[in-house]
Amino acid sequence: MLMAVQMPITEGHAATKAIIEWEHTSGYPGIPIISLTANARPDDVENSQAAGCTSHLTKLSQKFTLLSILAEYGWRERTR
Repeated sequence: MLMAVQMPITEGHAATKAIIEWEHTSGYPGIPIISLTANARPDDVENSQAAGCTSHLTKLSQKFTLLSILAEYGWRERTR
């Protein structure tokens, strides 16, 4: 799941924590959550990890970077 970090109503890290809590209480297996933000400072990555995100991706990343992160969690690109 791609999680926008800066959202108007619920901040993405708070939403991530709520999803993880729901997964734990419901017995649902966890899904990878990849934070998506324009912020690329080291503390932004640390904040995403502290919230429970499995990876951090900055906006305007190259296609290869996005596909590599998605492939790490089992997604495969379809070719025509």
